Amino acid sequence: MRLDVISQDAHVSILCSGFHPDEVGHCGRFVLDVFNNKEGDYVWVDSEFGVQIGARVKALNGKQVLLLDDDGKERCVSENEQMSLRLMHPTSVEGVDDMIKLGDLTEANVLRNLRIRHKQDVIYTYIGSVLVAVNPYQLLPIYTADQVHQYHGRRLGELPPHVFAIADCCYYNMRRNQCSQCCIISGESGAGKTESTKLMLQFLAAVSGQHSWIEQQILQANPVLEAFGNAKTTRNDNSSRFGKYVEIFFSKDGVIEGAHMEQYLLEKSRVCHQAPMERNYHIFYCLLSGMPKEHKRLLSLGDAAQFKYLTKGNCITCNGRDDEEHFSVIRTALKVLAFSDRECWDIFKLLAAILHLGNLAFSAGSVNNMDSCEVLSSEHFTVAAQLLEVNEIHLDASLTSQTLMTKQEKVTKPLSSEQALDCRDALAKAIYTKLFMWIFGKMNSAICKQQTSSSSTQRSIGLLDIFGFEKFQVNSFEQLCINYANEQLQQFFVAHIFKLEQEEYLKEGVMWKNISFTDNQLTLDLLALQPLNLLSLIDEETHFPKGTDKSMLDKMNDKHSHSKIYVLPKASHVLQFGVRHFAAVVYYDCKGFLEKNRDILSLDIITLIQKSSSKLLRQIFEMELNNCQAKRVNNSNRFHHKIIKPARPLQQGNEQRRQISTLSGQFRQSLDTLMKTLSLCQPFFIRCIKPNDSKLSTVFDQVLCMKQLRYSGVLDTIKVRKLGYPIQHKFKDFLERYRVLLKASDCDPNKESAVNCCNAICNAVVTCKDDWRIGKTKIFLKEYYDTFLEQERERELNRKALIIQRAMLSHKDRKNFIRKRSAAVTVQKNWRSFRDRKTFMKLRQGLVRLQAVVRARQDFLEYRCERAAAVTLQNHTRSYLARRDLKRKEKAAILLQAQTRGLLARKQLKRIEEDEHQEHQEHQQHQEHQEHQEDQKHQEDQKHQEHQKHQEWETVSLDLQHRREETDYQASETEDKQQEDKIHEEMLENMFQFLPNFTESQEELRRDRTQEKQTVELKRDEEMEKCTVEIMVTPATNKKEEEEEEEERQQQQKKIEDEKKEEERQRQQETKKEEKEEEQQQKKTEKDKKKEENDDDDDEEVHVDYDDEFSFAKFSALHFQRSASHTHIQQRLKHPLLYHEDEGDTLACLTVWWIILRFMGDIPEQSRVRQSLTPELIQQHLGKRQGRRLSHFVGLDEKFLRKKQKQNNKRKQSTILEESTLEDLNEEDDLLIGEGPSLDHPMTSLEKVHIITGYALRRPLIR
Repeated sequence: MRLDVISQDAHVSILCSGFHPDEVGHCGRFVLDVFNNKEGDYVWVDSEFGVQIGARVKALNGKQVLLLDDDGKERCVSENEQMSLRLMHPTSVEGVDDMIKLGDLTEANVLRNLRIRHKQDVIYTYIGSVLVAVNPYQLLPIYTADQVHQYHGRRLGELPPHVFAIADCCYYNMRRNQCSQCCIISGESGAGKTESTKLMLQFLAAVSGQHSWIEQQILQANPVLEAFGNAKTTRNDNSSRFGKYVEIFFSKDGVIEGAHMEQYLLEKSRVCHQAPMERNYHIFYCLLSGMPKEHKRLLSLGDAAQFKYLTKGNCITCNGRDDEEHFSVIRTALKVLAFSDRECWDIFKLLAAILHLGNLAFSAGSVNNMDSCEVLSSEHFTVAAQLLEVNEIHLDASLTSQTLMTKQEKVTKPLSSEQALDCRDALAKAIYTKLFMWIFGKMNSAICKQQTSSSSTQRSIGLLDIFGFEKFQVNSFEQLCINYANEQLQQFFVAHIFKLEQEEYLKEGVMWKNISFTDNQLTLDLLALQPLNLLSLIDEETHFPKGTDKSMLDKMNDKHSHSKIYVLPKASHVLQFGVRHFAAVVYYDCKGFLEKNRDILSLDIITLIQKSSSKLLRQIFEMELNNCQAKRVNNSNRFHHKIIKPARPLQQGNEQRRQISTLSGQFRQSLDTLMKTLSLCQPFFIRCIKPNDSKLSTVFDQVLCMKQLRYSGVLDTIKVRKLGYPIQHKFKDFLERYRVLLKASDCDPNKESAVNCCNAICNAVVTCKDDWRIGKTKIFLKEYYDTFLEQERERELNRKALIIQRAMLSHKDRKNFIRKRSAAVTVQKNWRSFRDRKTFMKLRQGLVRLQAVVRARQDFLEYRCERAAAVTLQNHTRSYLARRDLKRKEKAAILLQAQTRGLLARKQLKRIEEDEHQEHQEHQQHQEHQEHQEDQKHQEDQKHQEHQKHQEWETVSLDLQHRREETDYQASETEDKQQEDKIHEEMLENMFQFLPNFTESQEELRRDRTQEKQTVELKRDEEMEKCTVEIMVTPATNKKEEEEEEEERQQQQKKIEDEKKEEERQRQQETKKEEKEEEQQQKKTEKDKKKEENDDDDDEEVHVDYDDEFSFAKFSALHFQRSASHTHIQQRLKHPLLYHEDEGDTLACLTVWWIILRFMGDIPEQSRVRQSLTPELIQQHLGKRQGRRLSHFVGLDEKFLRKKQKQNNKRKQSTILEESTLEDLNEEDDLLIGEGPSLDHPMTSLEKVHIITGYALRRPLIR
């Protein structure tokens, strides 16, 4: 539309284009009055490339205006040129985040808006729900985790434009509408499509909220796909050489459950050929840079410069890319995607084999007048055969010859060197393509998990990252397929943005003026839709055996010469044609079209792969091997080998050609499936713009950007989005969604129709009536109101939720108040009862204490009376007992004296009689002696010999007696007070049940021993009475009588000595017998003891822990004396375990240990010899014991003290004489304190406990 607006002052005519008729009234304010304008205003200036650029008024010099344009150049505008200047709308000065808000819809405004934002490092701009992204060629800090949380759950337009906002909008609409979503990312190569796809994947994985393993696998699939499918080109350092569609599946709760990926048309030719300053696929360079040296040595790999497949483009490095670091990332990603180490190694082997195949060379020759060739021997050939795990002969044959199958025979034809090179390249491309497809399938099996929800509830979000529009100096079959895919996507965009929307307006009866737009439907018809289209002609010519690229081009020229879209070649001999695409006219070189479209492998290569032992190589060619095997089974009986000769022409079967599907057919089929999938989803669009071809972050090429904006239809999109009504809802859905915004007073849904309710909602919420329309079945809104209505809905829901919360909280609070009041009453009641009870308890406690004092006073008085009575009773009792004891002792002393005096009188009488008898015998002997003097001498000699023998026997007998005395000394005397002992023993047995009990066998042995000891003791008493001097306790007599008694005793001693000599002979025989019996008994006892000790040693395994700080073993090793250890012994000690300075403490320790051994049963109790003697024996020997002191019945510790008092002369001499025999002295020297007759007798357990505690109380140092 053209509108002339005349200024009242300057009468300047300005051209305003692009305005809607409703906005004509607003154009008058943008008229430029040059003469009245001020410095700093912005205007539009004509440019060289046909689009106006912005400029700022720098100065006004009279009739000339000095301008500073956006490029930084100064311009001087004359008076005549000022007519072309136009004032810039304020929205275009600083730029807007949504280009629908631009006040002036022109190409210049759109371009300048993007340029201003790019200069400010703001790369995203909205066109309604369409996002325009300009590649910044630098890493911006706008993709952090904080940004993800910031954009999650926010409506489109609330925050600045961002790719995260589009991703969140897809996620929100999927959950709100329960409909699958898709996002189509389009743009030229290098515009940033791949990076946008990765960012959306990261956002969706983050907002899913699970951080599961499947999310990590989906994200880790990108590094692998980029390594195997991306390469450096002149336009992009990370150009995707294939297309992919990633479909992410979500559960009903919005959690990622899995994903599926599809790949489209990998560029196979890049494996063998690259354009100048381009690289092969990234994986080859990462493999050579990041693999360890040991692994590279196994694969015979070196640097990238050594391989021809990597140096065709004369570029082996990429600025800003670290291949070594990327290799470690790839290895990690493969592990996450469930690739085993064996599979990774097999992949690397095939990649290394491809590199070595590229270095093979052939020498030309001839066989039977036909061109042939041979493989030049090299290390690369041997290594390639080893890595492919095939025989070198088979590899050589498959590369230098070709086997053809006819109807009747199989023919082998030699290949020229050029054909061999093509065959080598075909093998390398086939291996890489099949390997890429196998990796794709392997990743799909890892990330495509079993669906937990049904297909009706499961929704998905699809992301399409496909190759951008391409136009090179030489364009081949791959560019035709790529541009055909871009035409399909452009048509999809046009259909959704323009066609379907405007058709919906007309269908619903909405007032609308159609907006013109660029439609590429004719291009699609030419390429693939109309009969005899270009792709169908290529497929048809591919199936013909004699079809060539020239014949194919002739058919296309013949069928489409009159088409406006098809461009004929400039000359008839040039093998190229042109197509007018939506972006530009592209000329395609027809060379190799048919061969690339066939996409088949020769029979020799399939046979070679079938003979390989590589599991992975056979697996990636599994389909081809199965087809080949099936054909061989059917035709094995019909073919034979034959070498071709020049005279015979080649004939090939057409049926086999027709059965093989073409590459273009496969691509069209997969693309149609993709379009059907996208049509079932709600689409979102991201238009990626490439700012410059130099890949610089600060350069904004206006010509290049304007070109992309034009063919992508951005300006038309802005017009449609601004003037149209893209938000459409059915009346019922709109009412259900926004019912909360409707007031019942305005319209009651129960009474009114849905149309009226929708109209009431819009009248109440939407201020401008031109921003919404009512159709036949739908309501139409401006795009802005989608977010606005959602915000109003949330605000109203929050308000009503607050009302509900307020009512619920008041109800809850009153309920809590009632409960707390009831609880307070209960607490008060309990507190009062507690307080009263506490007072009562205090009063009762005082009364109880008063009662206790009174009763204590009474009890104390009673106690004093009872105590005085008890003392009186004890006094009388003790005096009575003392008197009774004194009488008993007097009677015993008188009895002993009487018996002793009687015994002495009888002995004296007997001595007198014996003396008289002896004198009579001596007289007779004297007479006989005189008569027989000679005989007497002889007898004396014999007596002298007998006397010597008698002395020897006497010494032996004395030794035996000494031994017997020692053994008898250890035997205990008879038990006294048997009834009391039984009571005490029963009491102790109840208290000490752990003590061992003597068996019946031990008591029998004890009885036998006591009887033997009784007989031995009687004999010893008789001998002692004869040998020792008897000391009689009598009152004092005269000295004469004492002298006479001494003389008589001397005479009696002589007689006794003579009698001993005679008795010794009789006793010798008895002693010998006794000694033999004793030795036998000792041997038996020693054997029994050894056996018991061995058994004890075997049974008791003592574990000693010397490492423990508080162990008894460690204490004994540090503090015990001499050789004492921590082990338990059942013998008496000669020295105490610990050192004591006091001698009494030392002896007391030994005595306590002896009593403890007896108490624990480790040493048997002493026998009761004295008590078992019969009364006759006691009476018989009573007189012999009457002269002994009472000190024998006192402990040796008291005798030791008496001995010290004797030495110090502090004790007076007793009237009763003490024994001073050698036996008593030896006894005192050998025995320790407490070992005398006071303790060396049978005792009860209670007595032993009393002795142990008594020593502990009296001697605190031994406790």
